[in-house]
Amino acid sequence: MKTFLCLLVVVSLTASLAAQTAPRPKAKPKTAAVTAEDIKALRDALTAQQEQIQELKRELEQKDQVWQQAQQQLQQTQQQLQQTQVAATDVQSKITAAQTVANDESASVAKLSSDVAEVKTNLSKSATSTQEEQKRLSLLEGVVGRFRFGGDVRVRDDSIFQSCATCRDRNRARLRVRFGFDGKIKEDFVGGFYLSTGSLGDSNSTNETLTNFFNRKTIGLDRGYVTYQPVAHKWLQLTGGKFAYPWVRTSVTFDPDLNPEGFSEKFSFDLSMPVLKNFTVQGIQLLYSENNSSKFLTAHDSFAVGGQVSGKLDLGFMTSTPSFTLLNWRNTDAILNASAFAVQATTTGAGTTNNGNVPGEGPGCASGLNLPSFPACVYGPQGFTNATTTVRKQPECGQPPARRPGQSDQSGQTVAWLFGRSQSGTVEEPE
Repeated sequence: MKTFLCLLVVVSLTASLAAQTAPRPKAKPKTAAVTAEDIKALRDALTAQQEQIQELKRELEQKDQVWQQAQQQLQQTQQQLQQTQVAATDVQSKITAAQTVANDESASVAKLSSDVAEVKTNLSKSATSTQEEQKRLSLLEGVVGRFRFGGDVRVRDDSIFQSCATCRDRNRARLRVRFGFDGKIKEDFVGGFYLSTGSLGDSNSTNETLTNFFNRKTIGLDRGYVTYQPVAHKWLQLTGGKFAYPWVRTSVTFDPDLNPEGFSEKFSFDLSMPVLKNFTVQGIQLLYSENNSSKFLTAHDSFAVGGQVSGKLDLGFMTSTPSFTLLNWRNTDAILNASAFAVQATTTGAGTTNNGNVPGEGPGCASGLNLPSFPACVYGPQGFTNATTTVRKQPECGQPPARRPGQSDQSGQTVAWLFGRSQSGTVEEPE
């Protein structure tokens, strides 16, 4: 391209020179002499033309540079365009990939939304079920929480060593199991229920002897009671059933393993006096034998009626709870007529005659002092078993003879061993 432009300029200059140097038509040329001025003018013209040629070359070079720059810019633009096209293609592929990813994510989001909705539904159902279970559990906790459970299991060796010539030493393995609960039944009512091992014929013991060829041991109702104690009147307490002692007692007056049956009315008042801090009055009605025969003891039941007065004294250096208890035991002769089972006898008979074996785990009546060996007993099988007898004075002439044990007489002296205590010392307690 550059060479072509150079040739074009040369041709143009040549034509210009030819036009300038072309001979004019002569009419009749004259022969003129070439002078130095002509030569100088020609030289000047040639110099001017050369300068013009150089100027044109410079312009041509400038135009060539501009053309090259334009080509370079064009190439750069084409490269940039190609890069832009590549970038656009890359962006398009990325957009396509992004759209694919977005579509996939949309599908995942849709599936996730469906899963979330399902999870919400399941959670709602689970929450509803959990709330219902919590309500039932709270109701159960409310019911169970009102009661207190208790119990124990004990195994021990019970050895009895006796010094009399006709007595035998005894060595027994004993088992005791107790379980029960007590608590609030309603706003003003408290109840309890307890089971315990122990012979049904021995009210003073909850132990079972490990004997009788691995037979099953007896479990009976040891306690079952209801107590009315109003919140508005805390000083009042009414109890009925088979219950633990609600009054003050010691082992001298009542056996610790005995749970009496009947009713109790307790009126207890807390005081703010300097010494007397509490004053309690209590009524007691105990039922220990029902008479279902019109021919026995004039058809009267056996019971005890009485009460107790107690108070709590605070002396500063010590506290004390003095009490006074009075119980009237009625128709105690029923104890003498109890069956062999009720006194744990293993045999029955009259006097010293054996009439056969019966269920039981104890020795029957206490022997000695020329008393009967078989029920009805004067003494039970242990030292604190129920028994009564009547001791008469020697009858005078014309008077009826002394009645047999178990019958009451106004002219005699009644001796009773009742539930762990002796009311009179006329007859010695057996070993």
